[in-house]
Amino acid sequence: MKAGDTRPLITDTLTYSDGSTVDLSGPDVTVMFQARAIRTGTVINAAASITHATSPATVQYAPSAVDSAVADRYLWEWFVTFEDGSTMHFPTSGQNLLIIEPTVQTAVLDYVDLATFKQYIGRSGSDQDLVMSMAVSAACKAIDHYCDRHFYLEPVATAKTFVPDDLLLLVLDEDIGSSSGLVIQTDPSGDGVYEVTWDARDWQLLPVNAPTEHPEPKPWTKVRAVGGRTFPWLINTWLTRRDRVKITARWGWPVVPEAVIEATLLKASRLWSRKDSPQGVAGFGDFGVVRVSPKDDPDVCLLLARYRRESVLVG
Repeated sequence: MKAGDTRPLITDTLTYSDGSTVDLSGPDVTVMFQARAIRTGTVINAAASITHATSPATVQYAPSAVDSAVADRYLWEWFVTFEDGSTMHFPTSGQNLLIIEPTVQTAVLDYVDLATFKQYIGRSGSDQDLVMSMAVSAACKAIDHYCDRHFYLEPVATAKTFVPDDLLLLVLDEDIGSSSGLVIQTDPSGDGVYEVTWDARDWQLLPVNAPTEHPEPKPWTKVRAVGGRTFPWLINTWLTRRDRVKITARWGWPVVPEAVIEATLLKASRLWSRKDSPQGVAGFGDFGVVRVSPKDDPDVCLLLARYRRESVLVG
């Protein structure tokens, strides 16, 4: 299914670990569909319906547009409260995997999709999809951490505040990937109320040609005040807020750079190979805190060098 979809319905037959039938009879029996996104941590906890109480016990979940709004890979299970008040999760061991794919209008949070990664490592079949998805997501997080930025374009504009240190130029510690929905507001008094909304003629995004730069599009990383406007920069900020600029924007990069995609494939393939190491990878979370390091990933570091915020000013 894709983000925002309310179909297909998710239907399942519940059995105990020995294969025996679960009895869902009784007016007080309830079933919940519970899921958690692997990358974003988004939680779904929604009521499910009982379509057949026993022999076999069948349950069904109808996703809402809100539940399916975030594209990600979800681990999911059923949570049953029986007639006598006892509770149990199904399946009785492990979890199921649900993939909600992004639409053309939503952001892709991972830089490589599962099909591309499987082709890269020469793997077919779906029995290891969960572990492979975890490897890709962990590699993406490691790259984000190493570069101190993310390269996917957020699907909707969200607000962030900034501390100005100049009257005419605001250097951002975030990337603006699209001017769609962009709003700039200021708080001259430092009271936390951004009552001044700037007109589009009051600001200019820099670098000027960032989205059309060669060989790849880049984000805007600075805002210049024009048309007589100035940022509320004060030397004396005693007892007032310093974050006096609020920008609502779609953060990230216009397009994921090819070098970042290649670095993701390299890093994810190494994480995937860890399952065959003596220590192994037993399940969700076993990748632990994954980092990119010059010692272990010299080629990955070389690919990412020009995208690190702390070492290179992109644009």
